[in-house]
Amino acid sequence: MNTKGCCQFSLVLSLLLFLGGMIVHAQDVSRIRIQTNFSILCKKSKPSDSEMADALIQAKKEILKRYFEQSNTARRQVLEPINGNIESSVHSIVSEVQIVAQDFDKSSKTLTLSVIGYVNEGAINLMLPHEVGSKNYLSLIFVARRQVSVKTLGPEVITGTTKDDATTQQTSQENNGCEHTAQATIKTDSAIISKSAVTQNSDRITYAVSASDSLDVAMEGALTERNFKVVPSATVRRRSDGAFAVEKFLESFKMGSDVDPELIQNAAEACVNMIPKLPFYGFGTLTLEPPQRDPVSGRIRVNVQVYAKVIDCREDFVTTAASIEAIQYLGLGESATEAETVAITGAAKLAARLIADKLNAKGIF
Repeated sequence: MNTKGCCQFSLVLSLLLFLGGMIVHAQDVSRIRIQTNFSILCKKSKPSDSEMADALIQAKKEILKRYFEQSNTARRQVLEPINGNIESSVHSIVSEVQIVAQDFDKSSKTLTLSVIGYVNEGAINLMLPHEVGSKNYLSLIFVARRQVSVKTLGPEVITGTTKDDATTQQTSQENNGCEHTAQATIKTDSAIISKSAVTQNSDRITYAVSASDSLDVAMEGALTERNFKVVPSATVRRRSDGAFAVEKFLESFKMGSDVDPELIQNAAEACVNMIPKLPFYGFGTLTLEPPQRDPVSGRIRVNVQVYAKVIDCREDFVTTAASIEAIQYLGLGESATEAETVAITGAAKLAARLIADKLNAKGIF
């Protein structure tokens, strides 16, 4: 085997995989960038033009296969019944296929390729079943907060002393003729004992909260692609007697680690009692960390943590229809503002896709 060529291929492949991991954060919600590797056997000691053409056709199938493999469990569950239709439409679903690295082993006549392509997820979504005349209206309340400052408090040492008194008794006896006299002497020893206690304090973080138009637009666009009818929170607010007041959620998220459960419950009860009833409402939070300089690209990066939940209000008692948590998304940009925008919109689109997958998996389209 061509050892030098193999090493170069592995080096190029590792670099492309690393760069691919960075680029994927800024991709469009309906176009998913996929990179994969595969091998084909050739007849001669050099790949022919027809074999390279066949390899590009095979690349589309491998990219689609990789897309299925890296999809979350709920998404795979939704796509499984229509896998056959998707595979038969691979040429219209997978596009812009490029060979980014290749290596040919003359001894085994094996061509190994690393390819990149884009899966049109919007086209796949059109193949999903949709209820005719369904009214899956959904309203969202999403709030974001930024870490304005982080103050790290070091260990606090408390010292003190304790006086310990010990008492002993000494007894002596003297013989004066016929009399016996007993004499007792009390001796007190004092000792000073030093002690210390260490209290470890956590970081003190200051937040600034805000509602984000770009967040709402990104969420709405992704959910609309899945046939959900997104109702503006301002519209629902008027019908809920203020239960959907965004500023209440903002203030709650600023003060605590999460939104007050009472606010969430009040909004759910308002959906149930609303005429007409609002079937679903979602709420979520994004926490943005302070911008930092990315050591690899030199650009500004902002990390965002996402939490979201959708409440099913169709019955008399509300239940959780779908939820996501502990998702982190990285945005890169030339400035802190650009990186933050990329992080917010990218995280919102990702959250919407995951929520839609979980709803679809329950037969909610």
